[in-house]
Amino acid sequence: MRKAKVLAALHYLKHYNYLYSDIAINFSMTDRWSEDFIPPDIQDNIICLDELDHQEREGYTVNLQ
Repeated sequence: MRKAKVLAALHYLKHYNYLYSDIAINFSMTDRWSEDFIPPDIQDNIICLDELDHQEREGYTVNLQ
């Protein structure tokens, strides 16, 4: 993820979406992020294939339980 893009999206939501108007952006946390990073929850669930699969898809998954 790109830190600048995430922060820009949070600022936009806070300014233009009333549902986000009362949130506080945790700058002490975001200051620790590198400029490009993979959140631990995503990184922990990445699957690497030994062989290329041309039918392979990419995206995010969530636990629905």
